Amino acid sequence: MQEPARYATDWLAAEKLRDEEWWQQTLAPLRRLEAAASLAAGAATGGDGSPDSGKGLGPRAAAAARRRQAAAEAAGQSAARLAAEREDAELEERAAQARLSLPSTMEGFRAHSAFVLERHIPRFCAVKPGAGKQGMHRGEPYFRRCDLADLHTAAKWRTDYGREVVPGELERPYKRVKGRKRAGAGSPLTLDGGPEGEEEEEEEEELDGGGASVRSSDPSAPTTLLYGIWQTREWVPVAAADGSIPTNEHGNVEVPPLAKVMPAGLVHLNMPYVVNTCKALGVEYARALVGFARNRFPQVEGVVVWEEDQQRVVDAYLQAEREREERKRLQAEAEADAAWRMLLRAVLARVRLQQSYGPQQQQQQAGEGAMADAAATLVHQSGAVPPARAGAGKKRGGGRKSAATAAAAAPTAAAADVVDLAGSDSDDAAPTAGTAPPAVLGLGLHQLRGRLEAQLSPAGQRQQQQQQQQQQQQQHMADVHQEEI
Repeated sequence: MQEPARYATDWLAAEKLRDEEWWQQTLAPLRRLEAAASLAAGAATGGDGSPDSGKGLGPRAAAAARRRQAAAEAAGQSAARLAAEREDAELEERAAQARLSLPSTMEGFRAHSAFVLERHIPRFCAVKPGAGKQGMHRGEPYFRRCDLADLHTAAKWRTDYGREVVPGELERPYKRVKGRKRAGAGSPLTLDGGPEGEEEEEEEEELDGGGASVRSSDPSAPTTLLYGIWQTREWVPVAAADGSIPTNEHGNVEVPPLAKVMPAGLVHLNMPYVVNTCKALGVEYARALVGFARNRFPQVEGVVVWEEDQQRVVDAYLQAEREREERKRLQAEAEADAAWRMLLRAVLARVRLQQSYGPQQQQQQAGEGAMADAAATLVHQSGAVPPARAGAGKKRGGGRKSAATAAAAAPTAAAADVVDLAGSDSDDAAPTAGTAPPAVLGLGLHQLRGRLEAQLSPAGQRQQQQQQQQQQQQQHMADVHQEEI
């Protein structure tokens, strides 16, 4: 509804036509009356109505003056409220007159709050049954806006309003709407009609189909069937028949918030992968339809089962989830172990390279430290290929051949020079040829991981640098002593 002007329908025109001198002469007697009324109100209350009117009086007289002042203020508020009510009533009366007045132009009908021309009726609206035209304007009928009703497709009535079209009315739609050709930016014209395009079209129909959309004149364009609320009824879920779960034509069960209530005897289990549990148990189920996304894409979440099967499905689902989490944990541990074994093999290769091709000082230090201990322990502990690499081969028997080769190579590597170097522990103990310290051999993969992390930490690196400096100092002193001799 349009808001009428507050005091004048056309203030600019009135201001241009108004004579200021005449206006002041007109207001002068009104102002005198207002001043006289104010003086009379002050005299009636026994003062001028100011807060200081009770000064110089006795206690009783001052109390009486305050009472008169409060009464005057209440009377003033009542008068202001009465004036506001009168003004609101006047504005409402003028608005009613504006609503009842007929416009004289097409644009006046387009923006009118009470009447609408037939050409201005939105595509998804129609005149209610039994409501007739109110008159003719230049040969075109016009109707009251309150006689218009919204129309929707059967699918929209079902999904958005929880109502269904009466079976006898499906073949008698109240209105048929042709599809529209919509020109998208940089794309060819496309047709949109039917329930999928209804939401987008409704947004445009507020301005009576303005913009780039045009009516399709193609007879093969899709037609949308629209129904009024008088052709629908409240949707009631279908009851179960023959002990089977009632589903729609797509094999789903509509559940809240799409449906108003759940079908009797069914429960909704909104859990991921619960379908696999129902299949494993052989329980009857149906997928749950909870609504539609943009452009009417169905949203399926969980399943619907009978109430007597609910506890069994939930228990089996929780057990399957625990087993799945355990499998994930074991897989993560296996991958971590394989990664650490790969790291230790790289350390072993580094020790070999330092011993074979490094300078004399690096050859002497190649078998020292926790890194070398870990590499030697890997050789003595297990020569098997990590699980991640064992299953990577595509040829038959590739994993067994790799494991056998690594196991056969382990004793050879243990007898090689690198084991002699890696066999010495990090406490500067005398190495034993061909063997590794039993304490190091007894370490598991987790202990090796801890030693490597400690070795690679900032504190471990500082300690390693200090040990290297001490060894260099000792070597320097030994060289000086040798030169003196």
